[in-house]
Amino acid sequence: MKTSGDVEVPVIETAIDEELARFAEEGPTAEEMERAQAQLEREWLDRLGTVAGRADELCRYAVLFGDPQLALTAVQRVLEVTAEEVQEVAKARLRPDNRAVLVYEPVADETEDAEDTAAAAGDENEEAAK
Repeated sequence: MKTSGDVEVPVIETAIDEELARFAEEGPTAEEMERAQAQLEREWLDRLGTVAGRADELCRYAVLFGDPQLALTAVQRVLEVTAEEVQEVAKARLRPDNRAVLVYEPVADETEDAEDTAAAAGDENEEAAK
């Protein structure tokens, strides 16, 4: 089984396993933490940028945690997560025996197949008419 880059799926899985194992051993770098936190904060502010977004967040926290007020402090709690905490979770959760692997294989579109067949038939008919 190959991917679009002609790389075997097991090779990709092995590379991912190795990177996750490295991450669990070393944890995120300060730069990775800063980048992830900045991205999360930016996404959070984008969601709160509209009345509808604020309403969605308040509803989400009301439904999931029974307290819509938690929405107001959620981003601060995320920013307080340490690299050590991330590493601890990575060690506990990011393991080969704790995952599902999905491999998407392209299939020919039936419409494309019909068009290709029709085009080929048209070419044959033109050749026969000559």
